[in-house]
Amino acid sequence: MKVFGSREVRGDSLNLVEAREHLLAAEFWDDVRRIFVLCPELLGEKGDSIVDEWVAEVGRRGDLDADSFFLQIRGALSLCRQIGVDDAFDRLSEQDAEFNSYPLHQANAEMRGFMEQKKNRWEWRSLKGEADRELTRYLSDRNPAVLFSAIGGYEEALKLVPPADPDRPACLDCYALSLAQAGRLNDALRVYREALELARTDSPMRRTLVNNYVACFLERARDCARLGDRSGVKASLGEAERLGRETDNPSLLDTVVRVRHELESG
Repeated sequence: MKVFGSREVRGDSLNLVEAREHLLAAEFWDDVRRIFVLCPELLGEKGDSIVDEWVAEVGRRGDLDADSFFLQIRGALSLCRQIGVDDAFDRLSEQDAEFNSYPLHQANAEMRGFMEQKKNRWEWRSLKGEADRELTRYLSDRNPAVLFSAIGGYEEALKLVPPADPDRPACLDCYALSLAQAGRLNDALRVYREALELARTDSPMRRTLVNNYVACFLERARDCARLGDRSGVKASLGEAERLGRETDNPSLLDTVVRVRHELESG
């Protein structure tokens, strides 16, 4: 058992994914040397791709110190290819006797944060994809258990999506639709409201959100009519009409007028 930073390594080898994670947890250059030994694949083109990704990310952030740190990693990789891992680190140690005991730059902590965000993004996209498939299944077979599973999937996905993520409104839209299908119209309206607050004014998604938001208000108006709640009908239709006028959408307003006449004549 070998320990790099706060992470333990079991066995005598690492695959590329494990090596990548352990590099970001390494605390000293000697940890980096041992990771190179345990994962020879890092010395190939894939190792360069990993480091290039890190260099590009810190470059976008404008962190020159971190950029220098990851360029040092790239240099160490290159030297290891030429003369072998142990000889390369021996040479680096000869140039600086304290090289192997130097704590790694704070950039490693920052990059761990970046990789965690990337992992979360992959995770929430996977959760949303599964929830999308279950919602589609529900719309076909109307199995309540499938719908409840879809709702849970969207809720788990949204825990991982930062408010500033440009894709959050789309995830909220699907979540709201699933809630509306379950008859939770007030919850759905709340979610649509959040999605609209987050969506950029120039985003094509915004029009879709408004249409779905209005459709949800109209469905609530129908529910209120069935319950004999006239004030609820009036409030729901009023909100739907306001949204139609604000977005200057004649077809949406026509739909609101049609539903109003439908409810009044009923």
